[in-house]
Amino acid sequence: RPLPFTSVRILNEQGSALPPGEIGEIAIAGPTVMRGYLGMPDVPSGSWFISGDTGYLDDDGDLHVLQRRSDLIISGGENVYPAEVENMLRSHPDIEDAVVIGRPDSEWGQRVAAAIVLRANKLLAPEQISAFCAGKLAGYKCPREYIFVESLPLTASGKLDRRAAAGLFKP
Repeated sequence: RPLPFTSVRILNEQGSALPPGEIGEIAIAGPTVMRGYLGMPDVPSGSWFISGDTGYLDDDGDLHVLQRRSDLIISGGENVYPAEVENMLRSHPDIEDAVVIGRPDSEWGQRVAAAIVLRANKLLAPEQISAFCAGKLAGYKCPREYIFVESLPLTASGKLDRRAAAGLFKP
C-alpha cells in the first residue's frame, strides 16, 4: 500500500490511468516522493513521478511491482513480461532458475529467449521445456531460444544482472 499522503497510479502508454488488475507503468505523487535522479531535471512539485517500473493495483489498492519497463519484450506487437515467463519456467520440477530476455528478431522485432539453470542431476531438452510452456502460456510468450547455464549472473547486491544475462547468448 502507498505511504500516507502518497498516491499511486498505473498508466498506459498514452499516460492515462488504468483500472485495477491492468498492467502498466507505475506513477507516484506526494510529499514522500523524490524529486528525481541526479543529473536529470527535477519532477515539478505536484507532478507524477514516472518510476520506470511496471505493475498493477489489485482490487484492494495494493501495488504489485513486476519489473523494470525496459525489460519488457515486444514480440510481434505483443507485450511479454519476463517475470511472468520466468515464474512459469521455475514451476517446472527440473528447473532451478531462469532468466528471460528479448533477442532481436527480423520478423517479430524481438523473440523470447531463456537461460535455464537445471536442478542438480537433471536433464531437459529444449523441446520438453517448449511443451511445458505450451500448456501454460500464450504462444507468443513461449521462449523460442534456450541456453543452459550453471548459474545466472548477479549484481553486487545479489540481484539478477539482466544485462550480463543477455551477454550469455551468442550474437
